[in-house]
Amino acid sequence: MELHIANNTQQLSENLAAFLTQYIQETLLKQERFTFVLSGGNTPKSLYALLAKEPYVNMIEWNRVHFFWGDERAVPLKMPVTTPAWHTTCCSTK
Repeated sequence: MELHIANNTQQLSENLAAFLTQYIQETLLKQERFTFVLSGGNTPKSLYALLAKEPYVNMIEWNRVHFFWGDERAVPLKMPVTTPAWHTTCCSTK
């Protein structure tokens, strides 16, 4: 395990988007699908937004990625603060 320290959320998101893209690509060379749990809260929002834009959006075979919600908050799905609602509004480009 390696420790990576970023100066701010934007740098963290950019570093993680690059890492995840490469990791997903490598995984899909070995298996049929990649499972991705989307965490709730504000911290990962900039990461998800980056993955939904160039260059990352076209670097991943999204039809082979299976998403799961990892939001621990007990709120109705249609409320805008939930992970599914936010993802649908921000990141569902493909």
